[in-house]
Amino acid sequence: MIRFALACILLGGSLLLASPLAADHFGPVSTADQARAEIYDRIMTSTSFDTLSRRHKDWTKPGKRLSSTYSSAEESKTLAVCINWNASNHDSIVYSSWWYSYDYRSKHESKRNAVLKCKLTYEKKHGCTCEAVDQDDENVLKVPDNFLVRYMGSEPSARPGKFDGNWGGAMACGTCSGCPGPLQKPVTITVANNEFDFAPDTSYLGVGNIDSQGNVEIRWTPVETYMGTTQSRKLWFEGKITGDEIELHGERGPRECTVTLSRVNP
Repeated sequence: MIRFALACILLGGSLLLASPLAADHFGPVSTADQARAEIYDRIMTSTSFDTLSRRHKDWTKPGKRLSSTYSSAEESKTLAVCINWNASNHDSIVYSSWWYSYDYRSKHESKRNAVLKCKLTYEKKHGCTCEAVDQDDENVLKVPDNFLVRYMGSEPSARPGKFDGNWGGAMACGTCSGCPGPLQKPVTITVANNEFDFAPDTSYLGVGNIDSQGNVEIRWTPVETYMGTTQSRKLWFEGKITGDEIELHGERGPRECTVTLSRVNP
């Protein structure tokens, strides 16, 4: 971990990571991996000074620091931070707030819940982007390439996943008892590092994974509602990528469905 001293300045409702002290000044980094590690360290150091009340902008209650609360949480924990990449640069990383989840059945579920809650609560209101920063005390932050360019001062080498990119098509579902008729919905997904969100409608949210052979699996994503409770929904799809086509079959609630997707130009 990179050691540095960091001053925090409250600016316009967001916390600005100020330039570190001269003794710990951040110099040029030679690789994208070094830059990502440095950015992660700066965000984690700054958020560690936040109190839990800051998440909801309640400045009247000093509360308990995030650092002690998050570090003592159970496994399968994730910290998602709403970062303003456009306002950030090598000298300062600007963020609005954060959300964390813990004690889930898997790290995958914990990540999806933390990012979703962060998005619904902060993105539209503050114009920031929610990113999973830490999982079980490990760096999982995916820094946008255009920000790495500004941070490093040079173009990083990109290594996109084999199936990364935009895909579009439709989900077609049959009839069922009590259903008004067949169902068809447009579907678009963006694959990054062989993962993607699957959300043809707001009632059923899923997460997809693609293995190295092109096998695709989508499972329902538990969404925390009130007081940590979740509502169970049937949503699963399985299939395979052949060339530039994805063919899936599965279930959405009481209906049997198929999903057909093809690559879409950016």
